[in-house]
Amino acid sequence: MGRIDDVQAIANCVIRTQQIHEGDWFEGEVLYCGQCREPRREYIDVKDGKLFVTRMCKCERDAYDNEKKRREDEEREMRLARNRENSGIEKAYEDADLKSFDVQTENRGAYNLAKNYVAQFPEMLERNQGLLFWGDVGTGKTYTASVIGNELLAKGRTVYAISLANLFQKVGGYNNEQEEELMERVRNVDLLILDDLGTERSTDFAAEKVYAVIDARYKASKPVIYTTNMTLAEMKGAADMRQKRLYDRIFQTCFPLQFTGQSRRMNEARDRYADMLALTKVS
Repeated sequence: MGRIDDVQAIANCVIRTQQIHEGDWFEGEVLYCGQCREPRREYIDVKDGKLFVTRMCKCERDAYDNEKKRREDEEREMRLARNRENSGIEKAYEDADLKSFDVQTENRGAYNLAKNYVAQFPEMLERNQGLLFWGDVGTGKTYTASVIGNELLAKGRTVYAISLANLFQKVGGYNNEQEEELMERVRNVDLLILDDLGTERSTDFAAEKVYAVIDARYKASKPVIYTTNMTLAEMKGAADMRQKRLYDRIFQTCFPLQFTGQSRRMNEARDRYADMLALTKVS
């Protein structure tokens, strides 16, 4: 028995298990689909002769493509959900995005920067181009960083956001293995968001851990978005050599943007107070 006969014997096994649908018909040995009317079996030319094999008709190809797309969409949604769950973005900011961004005169620059940074992120990632958001408390730094993070998550990118206070709390309770897992995440995500830069000045332990994180990202050539209540003058004028080295590394890789204007938190507090007065007013 020759090689082509061996292959045909295998093909015959497949032919015998092929399901015949209602409306299908035969013309000789060739089976035709009763819906799209394409052949579901055919002869194909091979080196040593011809083989009689099964084939997918248009109906089956469409069904295969639809099922493949459904699985890919399902896997994508699961991946997006997993990335979002692991992103660390605070619940208060999980719905923050460009569509819901309340653009005002004072924050239009922040909005434009966020929009362009997201649109050009492949280049930003390639260039290791981060951002440094600085300014007073409550002016929208963390919100804008979260907008960028959420937009990138929706595009399938990996993001990890953490405040330095939370970072110190985690590392303080971790063993070596857990700390290395955290550092692995810090090194590997597409974008790292570090909130409240400046709190590392409190202790030597904090300064050491923050430098380790920043150094890991620097060596991985991946961008970071920092938020801080410090001024550029305070960072540039740091007297402590470790802090000076840390801030110098940040300035090497980040574009700084100042956030100004009234504190949104104070404005929201005043609005809530006005609502409370209206509710308690005696008519």
